[in-house]
Amino acid sequence: MKTIIADIAKHFKVYQGKGVSDEVISAAEQQLGVLFSEQYKSYLKECGVLSFGTHEITGLGVKGYLNVIEATTTERNLGGSFPNDCILIENVGVDGILVVMDSAGCVYEYHNATKAIVAESFFLYIKNIAGLH
Repeated sequence: MKTIIADIAKHFKVYQGKGVSDEVISAAEQQLGVLFSEQYKSYLKECGVLSFGTHEITGLGVKGYLNVIEATTTERNLGGSFPNDCILIENVGVDGILVVMDSAGCVYEYHNATKAIVAESFFLYIKNIAGLH
């Protein structure tokens, strides 16, 4: 993750939080009823939360809309069909499009109760949205 952030910082101003402990991550998994992928756990331990360009990636160690627990719970409680096996990693902020991730680490665009895969892993998603290929 450090290498990815360093590469992103060559092109964008990067804001990141402070990493969180394994205990905080485990508590979040229990609260949401979803196991996080190893890459997402690595991200949480190192960054906590991340923002660059127009992208704000949910995480832990913060309160509000960037907290993955609050963001995912809010979407689940809206009464729609948010997938219970996923967490919210980014709210695109356009046309109700959300970016969600399952326990295996697959990242999907979620819109109108339909999931379409956009990346096979969390790190690949971050690289793609940052334009790192």
